[in-house]
Amino acid sequence: MNNNTVIVTESISIKDEEYDLRSVVISELNHNTEGPKNLVLGSSTLIRSKSNGTWNYYYYDPYGPVKIFGEAPITSISYQDLTYIDKSFIYMAQTQGNVFIYVSKNSTDEQKELNL
Repeated sequence: MNNNTVIVTESISIKDEEYDLRSVVISELNHNTEGPKNLVLGSSTLIRSKSNGTWNYYYYDPYGPVKIFGEAPITSISYQDLTYIDKSFIYMAQTQGNVFIYVSKNSTDEQKELNL
């Protein structure tokens, strides 16, 4: 999708307030052997969730159970995976990401926390 690699920053600062990357909306592309490879077929989401001081990474694919019978729509993934590079958080964010959502580090609203 992205002909150039997108530089994905995990934290940003806007007007003296710090924000952490929380999720990335990615475009799902045609993976068939025939037809255009950059044809967008739908969207999925990459999610970052902090638990006990450690970041966890998830891939939400609403069509996962349809594509592969029994597959869960939300799966845990690695931030960077040298074996399955195209299924890592950072690779998909850099190559398929189109919406990057950040949350304030100073947020005290418990409703904003993701409990996966």
